[in-house]
Amino acid sequence: MRKAIIIGLLFGMGLAHLFLLALSPDRVKIRVFPWVCSQPCTLRVTAQVDPHVDNRSLQMTVDSGAFYSSSTVQLDGADAPYTLPFFWFKDLPSGEYLVEGFLRTSDGRVYRAIQQVKVN
Repeated sequence: MRKAIIIGLLFGMGLAHLFLLALSPDRVKIRVFPWVCSQPCTLRVTAQVDPHVDNRSLQMTVDSGAFYSSSTVQLDGADAPYTLPFFWFKDLPSGEYLVEGFLRTSDGRVYRAIQQVKVN
């Protein structure tokens, strides 16, 4: 009987955690312009990060398998103004790219935003 109660509590806590994750807002969002371009292409990536005491860094990457580039900026936690950093990736060769933004926090969590881009 005791095992059934413990399993029921754990199951319920797991569902509550999933529910809270589904309701939690995105910590990082990205916008890439342009979505399609001709080589050599310059991409402008805008990242939207709400200030939070745990924010430590934001890394932006572009990866096609044959070409990779990344850039990282430090964030100042809750003292930072509403952050909207721009990242520029210049002279990208042709390929299909995955653009990813990684927000790292002081407690080790990583939040990710992605968008695909095609360079002809």
